[in-house]
Amino acid sequence: MRLAVDDFGTGFGSFLYLKHMLFDYVKIYGQFVTTMDTSSTDCTIVRSIVGLAGQLHMQVVAEHVESETVMEMVRAEDIHLAQGFGIVRPCPEGEFVVRYLAGGGADAGPGAGAGGREPGSVVGDGPGVRRG
Repeated sequence: MRLAVDDFGTGFGSFLYLKHMLFDYVKIYGQFVTTMDTSSTDCTIVRSIVGLAGQLHMQVVAEHVESETVMEMVRAEDIHLAQGFGIVRPCPEGEFVVRYLAGGGADAGPGAGAGGREPGSVVGDGPGVRRG
């Protein structure tokens, strides 16, 4: 089983959890990620969390990636995984199956034809979580 601390950087996602619990992933609070391209403070906070997670041998997930500019910054900061509307928009289950699991056509959207990979852990331009 793998565990993640969600919304790291908020009241419920604090350093105390990192000290006393063994997590595999740190999910950076989306508000820090969303404004990485316009706020040097948020960018510094994200870099700090990435550095801390690396020292603790945890992988990092950037939440709320909503633009290609932020996705480029996520890649540049060597963040392992990303999720958000800039990667793929939510859709009904049936549409998800057709688009991503049943080998949908090229016009089906990002990650069309992802072919049988587990949702939420897709590599490349697939749905849900994308490697940075």
